[in-house]
Amino acid sequence: MRKIVGIYASPRKDGNSSVICDAVLDGAMGLSTNMIETFHLNKLNATRGCQNCGRCKDMGRCILMDDISPILESIREADSLVVSIPVFFGHAAAQYRILEDRMYSFLDRDLIPNISSGKKVAIIVTYDGDDESAASLMNDLSGFYRHLGFEIVGSILYCCYGRKDTAASDDEVLFLGRSVGHKL
Repeated sequence: MRKIVGIYASPRKDGNSSVICDAVLDGAMGLSTNMIETFHLNKLNATRGCQNCGRCKDMGRCILMDDISPILESIREADSLVVSIPVFFGHAAAQYRILEDRMYSFLDRDLIPNISSGKKVAIIVTYDGDDESAASLMNDLSGFYRHLGFEIVGSILYCCYGRKDTAASDDEVLFLGRSVGHKL
């Protein structure tokens, strides 16, 4: 049995990034032995960004105790990860940025990962029209997860061109999402 963690970074519950994330997780669920745990970052109440205290380098884990803490532990224990992130104002949504900053605790003092290698990740980036920002974010995320030792099994860039909630009726992207999910 594999543990898969799904991260929904969009504040829109049924928006494009959530729908595509659902398709990826649905593809992973087709393999009935998988256990899936999901987190909707916009529902978190008490979160703090990285304090750059360096204590995670001594403890091997982030010492802050808030709503991000169990997510970090779930990622640490997971075999696979799905992150679905909308682009807001040319950058990853703030909900995701807080989590990513706290993943600094996954690196030791020499910036070598202190989590198990061989984890798989599927990366989803949705955007409204700025291809350059979305492609740049996908490139940054790919490098970030590779540095942590993740194998990228799929990346999906999806643009709605100002038409919100189009992914739900886009059979091609839903098929792609389920196909990526099978690789987890």
